[in-house]
Amino acid sequence: MPFARPNLTELRDRTGQDLVSALGLDSLLPRSVERILADVLALLAHGLYGFLDYLALQLFPTTAEAENLEQWAQVWGLSRKQAVAAQGEVQFTGQDQATVPAGTVVSGPGGLEFATTGELVLVEDDPSGGRGTVTVQATAAGASSNLPAATVLELVQPVSGVNSTATVQADGIVGGVDTEDDGDLRARLLERIQDPPKGGATADYQLWALEVAGVTRAWVYPQWGGPGTVGVTFVLDDDPLSLIPGSVKLAEVQAYLDERRPVTAAVTAFAPVAAPVQFQISLTPNLPEVQAEVEQALRDLLEREAEPGVGIAQAALVEAIATAPGEQGHELLEPPAGIQVAAGELATFGGVTWL
Repeated sequence: MPFARPNLTELRDRTGQDLVSALGLDSLLPRSVERILADVLALLAHGLYGFLDYLALQLFPTTAEAENLEQWAQVWGLSRKQAVAAQGEVQFTGQDQATVPAGTVVSGPGGLEFATTGELVLVEDDPSGGRGTVTVQATAAGASSNLPAATVLELVQPVSGVNSTATVQADGIVGGVDTEDDGDLRARLLERIQDPPKGGATADYQLWALEVAGVTRAWVYPQWGGPGTVGVTFVLDDDPLSLIPGSVKLAEVQAYLDERRPVTAAVTAFAPVAAPVQFQISLTPNLPEVQAEVEQALRDLLEREAEPGVGIAQAALVEAIATAPGEQGHELLEPPAGIQVAAGELATFGGVTWL
């Protein structure tokens, strides 16, 4: 039977009874030295029981936390995915031949800072002056360092001949990823334990793809381009700009897979095609807080169930909405017959029209 941890009141009563028995007393007076001693011992024992509770959780990878979970992961050759700083191209303008030195810092929304990774010399392209693009990298790692295209950044310190603002280019500043949390690391570890490597089996490619920072879901297609080929597609659910990977992340995953694949296999990493789903819902009660809960329930469902080329049944959509906190009734008008996607397409959340 499971061990029942005594609470503080039970420990206080036990220690009091032990002192009464050991000292030959009839009882403990409320403010006596013996009563105080019993309470102190009970508090000490309560703390020790708490520590034992913590240690018991660390004995198993299913419940271990933080550095203890990392040690379990290391036993199976895994490690926590570390935070990554976002990077991308920005355009500076100013006088012809003005120089933006490497390491020049610009600031963005919320105090985010980015440093140029190389030197840039502005080149005149019209009578108004010179311009040029250079790669910048966030000075702090994390998903918050991602920025969309056209975001305006400002120089932290003036640079001679260079205008005080710079503009994020079309691809945005992307690739920033937070440190992997315990839940995601534990899921990868359990997958590794329960489905160990088999020298290039389908599960191996999925596990390898998930080891790359930022990758949250991956799907593997044996014989994707014919015998001896493997296709791997994946998404970045925690990227605030887009879960569909860009060229930089595709190249990173491709290189990681190439290092681990069997020599006889040709593997290709590719991005799925986003298929945004527009929902139309008549909701009761139609309140902002309930709308937010329903929207989150639909996002969670898509993250759990959506796969490239695989639809989602209407019943699953209805159930997700019905289980949202605060929902008392609804009618799902769009999509009318579940989610249908073509081969290679991945259903993504495209917004809700509330009726």
